[in-house]
Amino acid sequence: MSRPNIIFIISAPSGAGKTTLVNALLQADPRLHNTITHTTRKKRPDEANGVHYHFVSQEQFTTLKEQGFFVETAEIYGENYGTSKTAIENILAKNQDVLINMDWQGARNLRSAFANDNTPIVSIFVLPPSINELRTRMLARGDENTHEIEARLKAAEAEIAHASEYDYHITNDDFNAALEDLTAIIRAARTRTQH
Repeated sequence: MSRPNIIFIISAPSGAGKTTLVNALLQADPRLHNTITHTTRKKRPDEANGVHYHFVSQEQFTTLKEQGFFVETAEIYGENYGTSKTAIENILAKNQDVLINMDWQGARNLRSAFANDNTPIVSIFVLPPSINELRTRMLARGDENTHEIEARLKAAEAEIAHASEYDYHITNDDFNAALEDLTAIIRAARTRTQH
């Protein structure tokens, strides 16, 4: 008896360790594939186009959005992000589960876009141990000034306010424990009886 493939949404405020958790999960789970988000933000030195993001101009993004290419879009810190519905459907068609890293706005839009679909969606919110710890992590990265960090912390508090919209919460206080929790949620979702 086959089970439907699942869309897993993972959200977190900046600095909560979501990207590191997602990368570890993808390496450990061959049945899980991520979509690559389109964004208008500038590429960082350690990022590759088509690997971390599809980096596009504002004009390209607007054209794709007008053509209905995206299942959801969001504006974050003045930059646009969008997820391709075709990319999701292609992964599901290969009998794989989809892992999507997005903010609460994107998660809400994605749930709405798949509301009439039989594809199960499981949403997970990664929380930092505290706002003070989040500040420490952002300072340690060293790629932003104090003003930018304070703006991100304010945005993080707003993001955390939407955590109640998610099926599961994980606190990333200890990386290995958080990864174990994340793996357990995915395992449980795959073995759950559909109703």
